[in-house]
Amino acid sequence: MDQLRELQLHTFACGRENTAESCTKARTMADPLMDHPRLGASCKDAIWTICQRAQPAAANSFERREALNRAGQDLLPFCKQQTRTVAPSKTEAKPQEKKGFGLIPGF
Repeated sequence: MDQLRELQLHTFACGRENTAESCTKARTMADPLMDHPRLGASCKDAIWTICQRAQPAAANSFERREALNRAGQDLLPFCKQQTRTVAPSKTEAKPQEKKGFGLIPGF
């Protein structure tokens, strides 16, 4: 989570400042996360946007800043690790009902 928060801050700085230094930091932090096996597709979409958009531009347009800000905001909720365990299915916990007298299997 700390690494994601730091990437988020560098992404916001890149969108705000539009400098080579801040954008390079964001890209270099985001690039190795693309190969992380536990990150989901939504998380990797946000990281991909950062990798593609975190480059200094001649004009810091609203669309550029907004795309970087949106990708930065999406990082934490989309990239959180799932800490909950999967609950057992309720159908497995119930014993099977017997129909009839049980003299003929399957009926």
